[in-house]
Amino acid sequence: MGHLRHPESVRWRRLCVLCGLGLILAACTTAEMRIGGLPVFSEDYSQRHPLAVESVRATLNLPGAEGAERLTSGELRRIDGFVAAYMAERRGQLMISVPGAAAGDARVLGRAKQIADRARQHGLPAAEVILRVATDEQEANAPVMVSYEKLVMRIPACGDWSKEASYDWTNTVHSNFGCSMQRGVGLMIADPGDLARPRQAGLRDAVRSNTIIQLYRAGEVTGAARAEAEEAEAEEAE
Repeated sequence: MGHLRHPESVRWRRLCVLCGLGLILAACTTAEMRIGGLPVFSEDYSQRHPLAVESVRATLNLPGAEGAERLTSGELRRIDGFVAAYMAERRGQLMISVPGAAAGDARVLGRAKQIADRARQHGLPAAEVILRVATDEQEANAPVMVSYEKLVMRIPACGDWSKEASYDWTNTVHSNFGCSMQRGVGLMIADPGDLARPRQAGLRDAVRSNTIIQLYRAGEVTGAARAEAEEAEAEEAE
């Protein structure tokens, strides 16, 4: 008869083998199994190819001391377009900065005030149009700068083929997976501010709401009734 092994020694050997395998797998995961800076077990494409919203400063530079005493028609058109873009976002204030070295120049101050007046003609309140002196600008011929804060989308640039596509022993998604969808969504977003914070709910029509409630209570149709011609066309289509 062969020698019988003690159950405790067998159990101990199995435990040692399992611990060794666990250490090997852990080492492989931490040292090698990383794609694009992310571990392979993170297959969320929104993390691999994120959409980011950043705040930048939109600027419009107009001649200061070198400009005419009165704003030209071309300058007025540029101001109108810039103010229209500001009103489309309406975040923060519209800043009109006069260079510090030209703060005592009547021509420069006159042009800056004309810009402010032109902005107010678009319906902006006086508190939203700020005229300031840029003390960090020490050149007398520096332009008068009109600016405001705006939000922009930073979308991923697709084309990450760093991961091998033909052979993958990790059985994880490709490095470029989901990028085109993320980029498409980012290009379709009209207002990046919608991702930064939710919009305020608009006012509802109380009269229309009351009418619908009364119709519902009476058991009547709450929506618009179809004309006979529309019902006939629907039946033919079926």
